Amino acid sequence: MHNTFAQNMMAMNVMPPGSYSTSASWIVTGNSVRYVSMKNYNHVDFIINMGTTSEATAVMYLYQSKAPGTAVTNSSISTTALSIGTFWTNKASVNGVFVRTAATSGAITIDSTNHATYIAGIDVTQLNANSSYDCVAIAIGTGTISTTCNLQVTAILSGAKWEKDALLTAKA
Repeated sequence: MHNTFAQNMMAMNVMPPGSYSTSASWIVTGNSVRYVSMKNYNHVDFIINMGTTSEATAVMYLYQSKAPGTAVTNSSISTTALSIGTFWTNKASVNGVFVRTAATSGAITIDSTNHATYIAGIDVTQLNANSSYDCVAIAIGTGTISTTCNLQVTAILSGAKWEKDALLTAKA
């Protein structure tokens, strides 16, 4: 018998589809950045779906936190971004094939390629457990958007630490 998606994983809409700019609350310094709890999972993949954009320099960072949800305080947010070594993207592919790409300064640099997809993952072992960090968020770097980015971000949590229906018991 095989486990279902809901028994092994969870999908969350972290950044709803929309136009984001430097004034958006999804900037690193904003306090409404949505953190995803990894307390019951071993891995999270963030899938960034771009719409049409003229942006050439948007930078996406992953941060660790002590508290999930939208109401976090500055004391619960790590000011150091988690290091992303590589990520996957189909931006240079005419047939949608994903290619592993080296991150720039530990972050995902989004360019003006319309309708590209970027995927970055973090293992729970990358979080500082000694400081009680068990949440991860994706945020737009301060001052990295010169125009407006049309995008949407989904988090896929995997490696559930239990074998029951995750959608009935997990909280984000």
